[in-house]
Amino acid sequence: MTYHLHIKGRVQGVGFRPHVHQCAARQNIAGYVSNEPDGVHVLFNAATIKEAHAFTEVIIQQAPSIAIIRKSSLTEVKSQSFSEFTIVHQQSNALSDLLIAPDFALCPNCRSAFHDPSNRRYHYPFITCTVCGPRFSIISTLPYDRERTSMKAFTPCDSCNKEYASLYDRRYYSQTNSCADCGIQLTWQQAGSANTISDQQVILQELIKAFAEEKIVAVKGIGGFLLLCDATNKQVIQKLRERKQRPSKPFAVLFPDMEMVTQYAFTDTMAKQQLLNEVSPIVLLPATETGYHKLDMKGIAPGLSAIGIMLPYAPLLEWIMDAWKSPLVATSGNLSGSCIVFESELKSKLFQFADYILDHNRAILIPQDDSVIKFSQKTHQQIILRRARGLAPAIRLAEGLTSQATIIATGAALKALLPFNIMSRCM
Repeated sequence: MTYHLHIKGRVQGVGFRPHVHQCAARQNIAGYVSNEPDGVHVLFNAATIKEAHAFTEVIIQQAPSIAIIRKSSLTEVKSQSFSEFTIVHQQSNALSDLLIAPDFALCPNCRSAFHDPSNRRYHYPFITCTVCGPRFSIISTLPYDRERTSMKAFTPCDSCNKEYASLYDRRYYSQTNSCADCGIQLTWQQAGSANTISDQQVILQELIKAFAEEKIVAVKGIGGFLLLCDATNKQVIQKLRERKQRPSKPFAVLFPDMEMVTQYAFTDTMAKQQLLNEVSPIVLLPATETGYHKLDMKGIAPGLSAIGIMLPYAPLLEWIMDAWKSPLVATSGNLSGSCIVFESELKSKLFQFADYILDHNRAILIPQDDSVIKFSQKTHQQIILRRARGLAPAIRLAEGLTSQATIIATGAALKALLPFNIMSRCM
């Protein structure tokens, strides 16, 4: 007998298809799994309805931790014969009805590999796997596959293809898979110069030298360019405020690790969980005496006692902080009140703020700032101040809410200026 399992929710870009394939291999199930605009579809053979339900239960109960299953249905369909289980690419005109995966922060396994000199991705600033890396910021249309993202510009090498095809590899069917031999490349450019540097080691030396010399560096992050500078230096922070025309609004501070965060800010279990999870937002926390004395708090957060704490959520930021090992101011690359700069073709605009630009050649298709959260003083309830990188775009609406009309939801008037053609492709 043949059964059709349809799963809706955040099930694309989270390693769900490889998960289903692995479940099928363990239970000796034949069939296929595919991504379609309305979710994940699994067609498979089972001897009995009981066996079909058992397979379905394993898929759902052991789903990837970053998946969100809203609804699933299992039905018997016209009998088909399968000799093996495969992942297939289906062409479908079905209406989009799923939660688009947000951009996921660097996972512990990839962070460990990044710091392992014996690993072939040692210090590769764009390391990813099936459970971490960019999703929403690089997607052009649904369903989620490499050819529908800005990763289509990069042809995988033999080693990456081998991982992609290995059933129990962490990068099995990872759409963002790449390495230093076939992946994203960095470039370094100084204001007033047309010359660029592409050697990674030279770039790192220039980057650290720039921070030490009170310079501002624009770095292409997940959702756009960030402006980075030494968070302990009053002069460079004042220069940043003047250039951004941002006289008093607080800046976030990027720390290399949680150990240093606990020295500069009062943390609790909930705050640590947020900083270290797959969202890794900016978390507002009260400064310690060390924070007040070592940071330029008057420049970073004028009149406030809290710091907007960030950890390196992207491997490029991990690469930078592993070398600098000290707090950096991290703020969006834009004039105050304007949209974040995210296109490399427009990066020359950043030289009104930055002395140097650290760019890369993976396109950002959907720009976004960093998410910001805080906790209420009395109840310690989480409050989302800005839903963006790591949280956008998935918002659960009431069940049964349907409309044939096109609906657009926006945030603050000055910051909700995504190109409409990009938004419409993902709706």
